[in-house]
Amino acid sequence: MCTLNKLKNGKIDGYFLNPKTWGTYIHGIFDNQLIISYIVMTNSNIELSSDINYSNFKEEQYDKLAQHIRKHVDIESIYERLAL
Repeated sequence: MCTLNKLKNGKIDGYFLNPKTWGTYIHGIFDNQLIISYIVMTNSNIELSSDINYSNFKEEQYDKLAQHIRKHVDIESIYERLAL
């Protein structure tokens, strides 16, 4: 087992046991392109392209989710109930 991160106060946060066993409180660890690539390559037969910009891909997915919600949810009704 190895540690993933040592905080400024000296405390350890996160452990890596093997490619399928991780544990951490590190916010945003899955925003790191190297981490995502490592996990996908060691746990699947998927070949990743270096052309992929994970940050852009993530934003595109959030935009798709927002469009879907706007299409299927009465947002104005929610705002009214929240008094916004």
